[in-house]
Amino acid sequence: MRNVVVRAFLPFVLLVACASTWAVEPFSGNLKVVRVDKSGHRLFVAPAAEFVKSTATANDYIARLSREIALHLPDWDGAWSVSFFENPKYATFKDDPTVLEEVESGVWAKSYLAEYDNGTRRLVWFPLDPAKVRHAVIKGPK
Repeated sequence: MRNVVVRAFLPFVLLVACASTWAVEPFSGNLKVVRVDKSGHRLFVAPAAEFVKSTATANDYIARLSREIALHLPDWDGAWSVSFFENPKYATFKDDPTVLEEVESGVWAKSYLAEYDNGTRRLVWFPLDPAKVRHAVIKGPK
């Protein structure tokens, strides 16, 4: 009987866990935050090509985003990262069941434009493409 009760409530528990992990905060629409991983302190941004086309545009975007994170997620205290994607459909982790096919075909990796870590202030363009990968340090306050 106890197993039946656990099985009945398991989908509900998983739904609540996923909802709290993937809650979308009220970021400004022009920041294009499409997903927030609260437990991993990671934002997913898409479409993001305009934000990472140069170090200058990345600096500007990160400065605006940093202010919003301080406002909406103050407990992150500077320890956060951002994944920039070309297509919102792929703006998630590679092991997310919704993109497994795209990961296998390489479409997900091609859509992954850049990665930013606020702790180190490092921006990596095309992190999954050895021929195109490049790095920059973003200036400004953490």
